[in-house]
Amino acid sequence: MEPHQTGSAPGAAGERIGKYMDVPASAIGPAVDSAKGYRLQDLGSGLYMITDDVYQSMFLVYGKGVVVIDAPPSYAAHIRTSRHRGGRQDPRGESACATIAARPATRGV
Repeated sequence: MEPHQTGSAPGAAGERIGKYMDVPASAIGPAVDSAKGYRLQDLGSGLYMITDDVYQSMFLVYGKGVVVIDAPPSYAAHIRTSRHRGGRQDPRGESACATIAARPATRGV
């Protein structure tokens, strides 16, 4: 067997290896804002992607509100539609939904 480019020969099928290849820099996306806990990206035409680098979902802004698509519970707090709860300021700050539109979330898919 000829060695790989790293200089080591490949292991047998099913054999554990000491290290996997590094993720190439071109495959690493933009960083999540650590203060917010999510990253929001405008995909155009009123469509937005939100991610916490584990899950991804979408917002679609339309005339009456925002459609939230495939939102997992793990970052539900980032998707809430208002920064005020029960007449007081929400200490967690502005939500992703409020960042993109001053409209309520009207549908969840």
